[in-house]
Amino acid sequence: MGAFEFFREVKAMSVRVAIEVPDSDVAFARVCSQPVVLRLALGAHRGGATELILHGPRAADAEAVLRADPRTKVLSIRVGDPSDATIVAKADVALATEVWKRLVAADAPHTVPGAPGLERRGDGPVTPLYDDPPRGCWATSIVDAAGRQRAKKLIFANITKTTSGPISRYFNSRLSIPLSKILVETPMTPNQMTLLNTVLGVIGGAAAAIGTLEALAFSGVMLQLTSALDRNDGELARSKMMESERGAWMDSVGDNITYLAYVLGLVVGYARFASTDGVSWAPYAFPVGLGMLVATAGLIGWMFWYVRRQRLGGTMTAIQYHFEQEVEEGRRGLLFRFFQKVKVLGERDQFSLIGGILAVLPWLLHRPGVFHALAFVVASFIVLANVYFLGGAWKAGRGRRIAS
Repeated sequence: MGAFEFFREVKAMSVRVAIEVPDSDVAFARVCSQPVVLRLALGAHRGGATELILHGPRAADAEAVLRADPRTKVLSIRVGDPSDATIVAKADVALATEVWKRLVAADAPHTVPGAPGLERRGDGPVTPLYDDPPRGCWATSIVDAAGRQRAKKLIFANITKTTSGPISRYFNSRLSIPLSKILVETPMTPNQMTLLNTVLGVIGGAAAAIGTLEALAFSGVMLQLTSALDRNDGELARSKMMESERGAWMDSVGDNITYLAYVLGLVVGYARFASTDGVSWAPYAFPVGLGMLVATAGLIGWMFWYVRRQRLGGTMTAIQYHFEQEVEEGRRGLLFRFFQKVKVLGERDQFSLIGGILAVLPWLLHRPGVFHALAFVVASFIVLANVYFLGGAWKAGRGRRIAS
């Protein structure tokens, strides 16, 4: 059973979760700016629970908090008797959504290490949900300030997506995670962070259009900086439990606006540079560059269309993973295997690091001629990318037609 089918089956279950709200402020204390009881409710729903029963001295206060948040509108909430609940919990813990998923999917009674009072009911002996916590599974008491800090530490220890590339995980995260730990305590939303980062990307592209080596180097630094900050919207979304398909699409749109701004900046900047450097092909630099820009815009537009048509979600990365599933091994050419291996187009961290380094090199080496090499590399890469994606789509479609 695939991941999609598994979660669809989980959602179809009728799972009631009862949350006891004690006579204290702990249920309303904030972990990463979200009240504890709200984090529990959202985690239960994302894990597959369909109904939420609140009980205890401050159940009515908790109900008011939950109903005021639009994210809980898809969850049935009531104050009442918890005796028919499948899972029982107390609003004095924080835990990962992955724990909720495992509890909802379980067919036997379980307790959760690190979360006293959290239990999956059922017939048979009660056993721990796990002995050694798997990746992404954590639970901790948050009855005091130290507990809330511990929960925040656990959230950010698991904040990086498993699909993130090595540059994102080991390099970009050293800037993004400390910043996200600060931003998560502010009202800033993930979508606002996406918009801010997109503006910075456009500024970098505008710098490239100036046409000097210093401005080109600045644009390269901005390209890499925005790549690192591109993690922040996702980190805020996961830590604040604000993930959404709309946010994923906004992130993809922002990324591609940055790409286009960078390519446009290179087109204008290189045309200016070539004319001042006196190379023989200077009159052709702008028309060829304009063609590369049109090819880039067309490719990005086609990628958005393909993702929507194939229902691959809100990320361009999904296209390359889709090709891996749809194109047979024997029909993968050298170009296909190369792009599948490096995934440089699907993962912004790799694209931005390579582009940033190439943009800084002419200024760093004091070799203006390197700018010419950069323009050639970018133009060649755009052509190869179009061949790869359009060819991959054709092969994937042909494979499906043969299979049917």
